[in-house]
Amino acid sequence: MRRVLSLSFAVQAFLLSSGAGAVDAAKVTLTIKGMTCGGCVAAVKLQLRKTDGVSAYDVSFEKGEAEVTYDSAKTDPKRIAESVSKTGFQASVKGEEKKGASPADRSIRPHELRVLREWFNASTDLSGSSHSSRPRVPTARQATGC
Repeated sequence: MRRVLSLSFAVQAFLLSSGAGAVDAAKVTLTIKGMTCGGCVAAVKLQLRKTDGVSAYDVSFEKGEAEVTYDSAKTDPKRIAESVSKTGFQASVKGEEKKGASPADRSIRPHELRVLREWFNASTDLSGSSHSSRPRVPTARQATGC
């Protein structure tokens, strides 16, 4: 029995010292745009669980980020971001996003602009009509479909 235990400890020590069986764990932080609720976070978590090489993750709706631990021998940060983007959210590796977004990236989308214009025009109608006919501005949740 003593011999078996000694052999077991010797094998474990060899494996630890040689690095055999060691996982090349790495961490990356993804910036995820478009999450508006807890359901969005659940969708991102589900996709990360399905992503090959991902071993752990923490998705934060408040920060709009996901901290991901992955096996660098199986995947890389770009592939993980592409996998998350399949859920419909815009995911990118933190720090590699577009530096100094162009004015077009910061502008209001045509649909949003149209809704705001209609709402403004209806609210400033001086014809004396009732405000009950004023179009409602959709909330972020209604606009994204969550």
